Amino acid sequence: MPGSELRGAATTNLVRGNTIGFDLDDQPIFPKTETGIQIIDGASNNTIGGDTVADGNTVTAEDAAVEMTRGSNDNIVTRNILVLSKVGVLILNSSRNRIGGENISEIDAEGNSFDANKTGVLIEEEVAARKWLPGRSVPPTTEHVNTAAGARNSQNKVFGNVFAVLDPEDAWKDSTGIIVNFADDTFVGNGTDRFANLVGDCSYVGILVLNLADRTRIEANRVGVFSTSQFRPNAVGVRLTGSGSEVRNNMISKNTDFGLVINRLDDEDPVPTGNTVHSNWIGSNTSGDTPLPNDVGVVVDGRLNTITNNVISGNTTTGLQIQDDQNTIENNRIGTNAVGDAANGNGDGGMLVLSSQNTITNNTVSANEFGIAIARDPERPTTLANNNILRGNTVGTNRAGTAGLAGQIAGIIIADGAANNVIGGTSAGAGNVISGNSQTGIFLQLGQSSGAMPPSGNKIQGNYIGTNAAGTAGIQNGLEGIRIDSSSQTLVGGFGNDMPAARNIISANGRNGIALNDGSTQNRISGNYIGTKADGETALGNTERGIRVGSSTSGTIIGGPEANAGNTIAFNGSNGISLTSDAGNNNIIDPNRIFGNVLAGIDIGENGFTPNDPADADVGPNKLQNYPTMTPSIVGGDLIVSYWVDSAPQHSTYGGTGIYVEFFEADSTGAGRDFLGSDHYLLSDYTNGTPGTRVKNLGNAAALGIVAGDLLTATATDAEGNSSEFAPTVIAPGGAPGFEADVAPRPNGDGNMLSTDITQMRRFVSGLDTPNPATNEAQRIDCAPRSTFGDGIVNSSDVVQGRRYVSGLDVMTPAGGPASRVGSVPESIFVPNRDSGGDLFQRELSIGEPEFRRSTVIVPIELTSQGNEVAMSFTVEYDPSVLANPRITLGRFAPAGSTLTVNTNEPGRIGILIDSANAMTASAVPLNIATVFFEVKGEASGEAPIYLTGSLAATGISDALGNSLPTKYLGGVVRMNEKSALINRFFSLLTTENVFSFGA
Repeated sequence: MPGSELRGAATTNLVRGNTIGFDLDDQPIFPKTETGIQIIDGASNNTIGGDTVADGNTVTAEDAAVEMTRGSNDNIVTRNILVLSKVGVLILNSSRNRIGGENISEIDAEGNSFDANKTGVLIEEEVAARKWLPGRSVPPTTEHVNTAAGARNSQNKVFGNVFAVLDPEDAWKDSTGIIVNFADDTFVGNGTDRFANLVGDCSYVGILVLNLADRTRIEANRVGVFSTSQFRPNAVGVRLTGSGSEVRNNMISKNTDFGLVINRLDDEDPVPTGNTVHSNWIGSNTSGDTPLPNDVGVVVDGRLNTITNNVISGNTTTGLQIQDDQNTIENNRIGTNAVGDAANGNGDGGMLVLSSQNTITNNTVSANEFGIAIARDPERPTTLANNNILRGNTVGTNRAGTAGLAGQIAGIIIADGAANNVIGGTSAGAGNVISGNSQTGIFLQLGQSSGAMPPSGNKIQGNYIGTNAAGTAGIQNGLEGIRIDSSSQTLVGGFGNDMPAARNIISANGRNGIALNDGSTQNRISGNYIGTKADGETALGNTERGIRVGSSTSGTIIGGPEANAGNTIAFNGSNGISLTSDAGNNNIIDPNRIFGNVLAGIDIGENGFTPNDPADADVGPNKLQNYPTMTPSIVGGDLIVSYWVDSAPQHSTYGGTGIYVEFFEADSTGAGRDFLGSDHYLLSDYTNGTPGTRVKNLGNAAALGIVAGDLLTATATDAEGNSSEFAPTVIAPGGAPGFEADVAPRPNGDGNMLSTDITQMRRFVSGLDTPNPATNEAQRIDCAPRSTFGDGIVNSSDVVQGRRYVSGLDVMTPAGGPASRVGSVPESIFVPNRDSGGDLFQRELSIGEPEFRRSTVIVPIELTSQGNEVAMSFTVEYDPSVLANPRITLGRFAPAGSTLTVNTNEPGRIGILIDSANAMTASAVPLNIATVFFEVKGEASGEAPIYLTGSLAATGISDALGNSLPTKYLGGVVRMNEKSALINRFFSLLTTENVFSFGA
């Protein structure tokens, strides 16, 4: 029997101020009544409790403290203390009842206090209630029943109540605050904090919605946290095992296991679907800046559910775990505060996706140990993680994508068989910002679980990796932008009609833009900007390489034959692309725009430039495919390339189409910047063990943007996809030979650097002559600073650099191109007869009569002048085993204002340049223009020959117009240790710069 019963037609009754089930000492009376207050068989509009605290009843019972059964509708239960019962309020097949009410103030609350009940509120179907109340008797039915037994509960409201255990000794095992089942449109909370239920101390679940409940709304409650200083943990905060529920604006924090779970109660139950979880704080306070951790924030093990606009932060392990398919996760802050601009990380991961076909959009996932991981569920190995879509998320940064939030090791992890997932996409706004992670932006890997499978078929498109959301500044991932280990068929970027939306910006990362390792195969990298800003032109380099192809990696395509497939790989701190020494074969590099990287554009073996070997017999990554050897020409305005590839068919695969050769205009490092065209080197071109020459017309040079002096390069790729390094650059013809500072004679130079070039440079610098762009003169003159191949201004610094070239202090450099050592000027031809041509030239540069002072030999260099000489260059050769430590000074009769440039870096040779704006004085007798002081080694004796040659500094004498002047060069011999008998024996060197060309 109940302690109090309202049955049938009982209506508008007030039950208040009673104590039911206790004695006068407030101790429960045993045996307890089965029900404290029972409203049954249609009794309606009754109030249990009242308007004041004094009106409330204190009730305990064996089964239910208060029960409403069989169509008992529109009743109110308010301000009661319902304790120590199996159920505080039991609603069976009844509707529109209100349990609790508004919390008007701290001392005036309409809610009920549920203390130490096994279940606080149970809304259920009558027969099923036996599941929760075993042994319960079924009350008899009366004639007053006007609602059929078995009708669904509907529109019941549970507001403003407190569910707790005040004395831990009274706690039940597996206790629950609120259970909703067999009910439609139930309200738990009413949208504002004043109607919030405070649900805590439940050893099973705080709020449980079962699978026969529809459209339950759980709103603005505090589950596990009553205030910022009062924590009442539940084992699980909220659990939804049915469909169509809405959970919003709740604080679900400090629960010991899970904050919120969506899953089946039993394996035989339907899969939960259509639930919406939005605008909650799960693991934090309402500002999201203080961690109030659940162990796990949210678990979704159902389908077609929506998790949106929540703050899921501060949890001990994972923020959000998705274990079933086709869910939508959008606009959440996971690991940050509510605004998304400060860190409040989840201890392990932000989001763990263990299922398929989920859509994950516009979330901020930052400051967790990892951001988002997609992998096969190790506990359900047949459940795969495939076809998930991640788009518009910021991972590792603030919500705006303008700054990193520290703490997250990896942004996105794809592991253990995860396949066909899309990170980004090709639609507007699909790209993610994946930056600011301490190690890797996106990491594809095998995984750690037993029997792990490689990821395959995943797409990474349209993302900003290592940059801000605009792609204009770096937010570095500490190591790689993308790392691909043990994975296959990944597409990074896109091509064709998917461009430019599919393009990733992969820049400013702390190590490599992209790295592939551990046997990864058949992956493709196309259409990306790697090392630049979003404009594809401005530097934003990765610290090391643009792309690194590592251990046993094979079958990679970098670029591709389709339209828009090429990558731009620029401004990286090491190579553009490198293959490690243990990389595999068949890695295609085709065709990309590579420029401005610190080291080689392509480095196979990571050992610097690898020269071709005969017949391509060597082995290594990409079979160390030989590059083409080519010679360009301009014929009828077209750029013609004659080339061959020294790859024997037993070492390189020709297939049906031969070796694919691509031609580029090169940048200053020799990398292929702009694609010019391609050809196929056929098996028939390689005959009798010898590579034959093939000719390719690349089209109109002007249309290709090629002018005289531009640098050209090429690559070769065999039929199996083994690409070579870039070939050494060659210079586009049509103007001067192209060596810096080589400007005489005009218009083309002669391939050498000597005094005539210095005189011509002086004329350009002073404005006496104007550089001719048609012959590339301005670029050749502009040779300082060398590190950047000039500064765009022709001035005195270029003359100084020119002097260093003439004297041999620096190696000549192709104009605008990389350093390329030229051949030495051929050795001079000595004619041992002074009279063989002296009258012809009437100008002699000779060794004068030496002096011997103790251990020093003083050797004058003399010129018989015609009065028009302004610059002289020559080499003094001597025997370094006899003479040492040369010191050179200008002679008394050197032209006024002369500059002396000397190169004594090579023992046995001295490169000398004397240049001035003024001319020599004419003289029929030799005039001293320079003096060389030598130390004589030890007790050296005998003859010491001294020659004047062009072997280091080329021989040349120039007039003020830069014309070369015919000159006879005379060497001599010094005889030592015969103090009174120093002999100067002369030899003659017959040369005229108008007749002889000393060059490479």
